Amino acid sequence: MEGLPNKTKKLLKNFALIGVLAIALYNSVYFKPLDEVVSARNSLDFDPALVARNFVDKGLSEVGTTHVSELLAQLKTDLEATLEEKGNKLGIGKDYYFMVEGKAQVLDILEEEVVVGLDNAAADKIYIATDFIFGNAIREASGVFDIGDYQNTMDFNNISIELNNIVREEVIPPFLKNIKQGDHVYFKGAVKVNKKNPNLDRMRVVPLVLKIN
Repeated sequence: MEGLPNKTKKLLKNFALIGVLAIALYNSVYFKPLDEVVSARNSLDFDPALVARNFVDKGLSEVGTTHVSELLAQLKTDLEATLEEKGNKLGIGKDYYFMVEGKAQVLDILEEEVVVGLDNAAADKIYIATDFIFGNAIREASGVFDIGDYQNTMDFNNISIELNNIVREEVIPPFLKNIKQGDHVYFKGAVKVNKKNPNLDRMRVVPLVLKIN
């Protein structure tokens, strides 16, 4: 800048300073796409506990169920067809889910489950889970929750967590407090059947409804 008038030099320096400040300001501000902002806001507004509560209180009665004796008989007769035609599953996995109900008699009360005997020709036993309640059995068996309806997989998975919390905190404790061997019970809940390892002799029900008759 030698040979330039002082006034011109000062003006060029001011322009250079303005340019540096503009670059610094630009780099310090991060503009998110609108859809990401909306998604984040909606995620913050999403309440999985409320969704789970509404399902248990209002939606469960609308969910179709299969009598567990009928389901077992169908699975033993034609496993693949029953899974594909009547089961719900997420993605391409081998786990299929069903919402079942039934009446049975308490045979044994174990640390993690209650063993009940069905009043059917096969005298099948069913295991009602009373501990280690986790996973997506209820959400998937219901058939009413679609991952495409939620902003992200975390929201979708949190529904399962809250459904399981309701089972652990509200469904199981009063049942265990009053149940005894020989009692007749009604149950409604979710079961998972793996296509490669169905293990039908030890079907485990995650209960949503438990009543002592």
